[in-house]
Amino acid sequence: MKPNPLHWACFKGNLEIFYIPIKAGVHWEEVDICGNNSVMLAAAGGAVDIFKAFLQLGVPLDCYNTRGHTVKDLSTN
Repeated sequence: MKPNPLHWACFKGNLEIFYIPIKAGVHWEEVDICGNNSVMLAAAGGAVDIFKAFLQLGVPLDCYNTRGHTVKDLSTN
């Protein structure tokens, strides 16, 4: 699957754009070609504000991508 607008907003850390696809119904569990969901992309991109927004939405963090990585594995310092 190709990255959707939510994936790009999460990876780039754009909080303003993040809410547009969320409100439009784009689901955070949709994955890219590597099996990364939006939460994983926010972690990989170091997007702390978006990661916090996901936590406030109650998104679980116990998922794996196609390479067996978790959100913690993909997070940056």
